Amino acid sequence: MSTMKLGASTPNAAWERGPALTSSANALVTWFEAQTQNGKPRMTRVPMGLNKGVAGWSTNGANIGATRVHVNDAALGIGIAMRANACTDATCAFLVEGWWRGAVDGTYEYEIRRALASPLTAAEFAAITHVEVEGAR
Repeated sequence: MSTMKLGASTPNAAWERGPALTSSANALVTWFEAQTQNGKPRMTRVPMGLNKGVAGWSTNGANIGATRVHVNDAALGIGIAMRANACTDATCAFLVEGWWRGAVDGTYEYEIRRALASPLTAAEFAAITHVEVEGAR
């Protein structure tokens, strides 16, 4: 599997397995909402699928399992939708790290802080079965 872009990944992160991506949207949302430490959200790592629309790749309606989210990718420099231009299928997947921001204006929001520079292959995407949370250091 590809690695996070140089300098972006937490080198000694100990990732703890969360619920399966096949869990219901409600179960995933409940788990994300519980991922806090000292009142702040904990970093999570998730496979995220973007869908191609008529006007190109969109950060609205991205999928984390059965959960649809709006993506805030301002921290990336090169946005996730721009990175998706390398994809030729109707869906483009990435492994991303970031924070669940909950419901914002009626839509769930996920803030990406780190992402693969290149999309996952279909086999890599299928091989990721669970979301993860960064463990205690």
